[in-house]
Amino acid sequence: MERCNKYRLITEIGGVDRMLYMVNPWSHGVLSARERRGGSPVCEIRRTKRKPRIRGSRENWNSPCRKRRRFFGKDHPNTAIFLNNLGVVYKTQGMYAKAEPLYKRALAIETKQLGSNHPATARSLNNLSELYREQGRYAEAQPLCERSLAIRENQLGADHPSTAISLNNLALLYYSQEEYGKAEPLYERALAIYEKQLGSGHPSTGNSLNNLAQLYRAQEKYPEAESLYKRSLAIHEKESGADHPSTAGSLNNLAGLYKVQGKYTEAEPLYKRSLAICEKR
Repeated sequence: MERCNKYRLITEIGGVDRMLYMVNPWSHGVLSARERRGGSPVCEIRRTKRKPRIRGSRENWNSPCRKRRRFFGKDHPNTAIFLNNLGVVYKTQGMYAKAEPLYKRALAIETKQLGSNHPATARSLNNLSELYREQGRYAEAQPLCERSLAIRENQLGADHPSTAISLNNLALLYYSQEEYGKAEPLYERALAIYEKQLGSGHPSTGNSLNNLAQLYRAQEKYPEAESLYKRSLAIHEKESGADHPSTAGSLNNLAGLYKVQGKYTEAEPLYKRSLAICEKR
């Protein structure tokens, strides 16, 4: 899988280049550290010391997963971490039928051992919800996402960056069903949290700006969308670098906005820059 593709969550629907930011499974650390800096929306995992590759990664993950079950026991919370991570590997490759039972086992372990209101349980609820959303199983995804949000608001606080993740994902669920009126206040809350807790120039703030811009674009609020896309692009260029996949995503999104308005002269150089970044990787 090309590295740039890891940042694509909604791809070219009906000829429209839509991109939302997706977590790179190997780019974030342990949950506690990830929550302190906000992380990215969507999947949440823990990282081991080595970075397994996506290609061939099932073999890389299956062995330590078996060893950890033997060492800790099949119902230990640490076993749930590896089950969760292996589920992410399958989900990243579109192998949903293999990911689902792993996510469910991780959720069952954390619910039993840590409690139904523990932040780790919220993480597993979030991941299973996202798995269902990607398959269009919205009725199954929504109660899980709502439970994840409720836990985080209760346990971590209404202004915690992890709460913003759940707000973002619930908004994305509504966005996927074209319920834009329900999605907008959730995206706005998530953005306000990131700006307050992480700063106006943080990459997570950039991702949140992008997501709200996507919503405005879907509603043909093009001036509002353009302003947010430009802010998102500026953040990613400054914080991640001119050749980073996040920058490529922002360039692609702004170009897509110009294209849908028939502003092809403005769109072309942005598409070319985005393509050049992806080709380097």
